[in-house]
Amino acid sequence: MSRFIRCLALMLAVVLSGEVYGQVNTAPTANFTVAPDTGLTATIFQYHAIDISDIQDSLWTLQLRWDWEGDGTWDTVYDTVTTNTHQYADTGAYTINLEVLDTGGLTYIATHNVVVQTPQSPTATFSVIPDTATVNTFFTGNASGVTDSYYNSTLLQVRWDWESDGTWDTNYSTTKTATHQYADTGRYIITMEVVNGAGLAAISQDTATVLPGVLSYVGAVTDGITGVTRAFIKISPDGRHAYVGNHEESRLLVYERNVETGLLTLLATYDASSVGGAKLQGVHHVIISPDGAHVYVMSDTKRS
Repeated sequence: MSRFIRCLALMLAVVLSGEVYGQVNTAPTANFTVAPDTGLTATIFQYHAIDISDIQDSLWTLQLRWDWEGDGTWDTVYDTVTTNTHQYADTGAYTINLEVLDTGGLTYIATHNVVVQTPQSPTATFSVIPDTATVNTFFTGNASGVTDSYYNSTLLQVRWDWESDGTWDTNYSTTKTATHQYADTGRYIITMEVVNGAGLAAISQDTATVLPGVLSYVGAVTDGITGVTRAFIKISPDGRHAYVGNHEESRLLVYERNVETGLLTLLATYDASSVGGAKLQGVHHVIISPDGAHVYVMSDTKRS
């Protein structure tokens, strides 16, 4: 009997020392995936333990627990479930620890990092094609250039206000193009708004000019004009002024132009007696600077 007791005690000592039938217990190994590895405070991160193994133990006997912030405090208890989720309340970089425990009390820790970003507004931009056309033309707004620092551009949604009157003419859509037809002539400001998955939005504006489909009589201007033989006319870049140079009468006429109706109102008349003496004689050409700030008059009579 004493011999049996000695053998039983020896076997127990071997088990307690981590040896089973002469085999030394080894620690398990594991890894895990994180999806996504970069997100926002609204993101629910998905964790999946993979490549779990242990030489001595069956996989179903291994237990896992998680530390979401890498602060040494385990946020879950041991269990055999290999998947988990977590959502972070604050932005920052976090280290996640996964610990695997085998039946012999040995552990293995795997780590991964995630970054939680502050949500940013998307970048709004679009073009109008064509930007000038006649009534009943279909104008196309193209917002395919919108971007976001986190969300894929295909997920961004846009909507359109074709007259910028504060009323959205379309609902939000991931389709980045839309068309509109204007019934009346005029210059329209188009507003496009883009929104991302965090609910942050940005706005961009562009213009469309609608012209009559056929020529319509607006009116005749006679102020300052006694003859139009060899006359030259130029419109300022902003469309608000017209400059008429008359070669035979050596005059430069300045008109204010109504951008809606096209009607002209005489503002000033310059001739050889008021500008540069006789050098204004024989107005040959009128040139306006690109910014509209200066007007240059060429004279072929005085070569100036």
